[in-house]
Amino acid sequence: MSKHPVKNCLSCHFLAKKIQKQGFSQVETVTRAERTALQKHDYQLKGSLKDIESFHCFRKVWDERTEPGLSNNREFSLAEKDRDDQCFFFEYKPNLSFETAQQMRVRKKEVPRVEKFVLIGERAWLVWIISAAVLLASILYVKY
Repeated sequence: MSKHPVKNCLSCHFLAKKIQKQGFSQVETVTRAERTALQKHDYQLKGSLKDIESFHCFRKVWDERTEPGLSNNREFSLAEKDRDDQCFFFEYKPNLSFETAQQMRVRKKEVPRVEKFVLIGERAWLVWIISAAVLLASILYVKY
């Protein structure tokens, strides 16, 4: 069993990498294979990770390029830091773009709010019955 929290950067879709390709920097999602290599404690960017310059959060929560101490302690920043309280956490889904993941995260947060209104709507009949009973009781009370 892993000592790492379930909601960490390795399990978040917004874990991004900066790589150099043909002299240009690109930002891409960290692939499943790369996440597996990182889970095996390959934090020094060797082997399959050697082309990666740095890691950062696509939603700009943290960035190794602007916070040099993070690259010195990648295991903490990627695997050990609990991101459960981070508002941008979204579980990693292979082959999903950052933009689509963001839309899905927003939609997932909106669903519970909609369900609350549905529950209130389902109980509207109860409000009508109570209102009718109170009205009937007040009419009968006034007549007698």
